[in-house]
Amino acid sequence: MDFAAFMAASGFGDCLRYWLRLPRTDGVPEKRQLDPAQMPRHILPWLVLYQRMPNGRYLCRLMGTGACAMWGEDPTWRYVDEILPPAAYAARRAPFDECLDQGRPLGFQARLVMRGREWKTYRRLMLPLRCGAVVDHVFSMVSALKVAEAGRMQAPPTLDGPETIVRPTDRDLAPWS
Repeated sequence: MDFAAFMAASGFGDCLRYWLRLPRTDGVPEKRQLDPAQMPRHILPWLVLYQRMPNGRYLCRLMGTGACAMWGEDPTWRYVDEILPPAAYAARRAPFDECLDQGRPLGFQARLVMRGREWKTYRRLMLPLRCGAVVDHVFSMVSALKVAEAGRMQAPPTLDGPETIVRPTDRDLAPWS
């Protein structure tokens, strides 16, 4: 799946445009520059903010109401490794690490993996943020896919890791600036 197709089916355009317009240091905006009053209102329920802690664990700092409804709970202030089944955590952590380590946007499509919950296919746009010199926050937007969209996946479903990872180039990002 290319980046244009990923974006078209997800509604992430306004979130990406907002992030691309933030002032940046070394290519990555500061977390303190996020201003919900300046964001398109319709994206707010679907936003999620994670912080990679010094020990490498990811803390969910904020989850919008739409994302909470999709997950079936509010995991704000919980660690991701406490929410996901152990078999899924390592594979799900890898795209977060890649987004922060590369300082680049990343998208993926996966099955929602929650203990004792129904499986749902969703997409996530991940955008890196820095606090000072450290790139340690993932500003993210999620979108649940309709059954027909989920059925067009190119890779077989897996419950552990993302089924599709999209790594946009600068050329892919240019139309959204």
